[in-house]
Amino acid sequence: MAYLVIWEPEAQAAMRKLDKAAIEQISKKVLEMAGDPHHFLSKLVGIPLYRLRAGDYRLFVLILDSKKEVHILRISHRKNAYK
Repeated sequence: MAYLVIWEPEAQAAMRKLDKAAIEQISKKVLEMAGDPHHFLSKLVGIPLYRLRAGDYRLFVLILDSKKEVHILRISHRKNAYK
């Protein structure tokens, strides 16, 4: 069973600022990830979040396994993602 993907307002705002190619790349990766998030996501050290790589962008994600939900919290370009 696939997880429900929930886009938080900050992530939605970031998506609106991206070019069409980046939006398509991120959307494709998110759809792929929704089937089995633990296969595609990497755990971040020290905080309960995960990271998804989509080209030059990083998506910061919270997984709620009990509800079968994936919350996309933030999208950043890789050069600014971890600052």
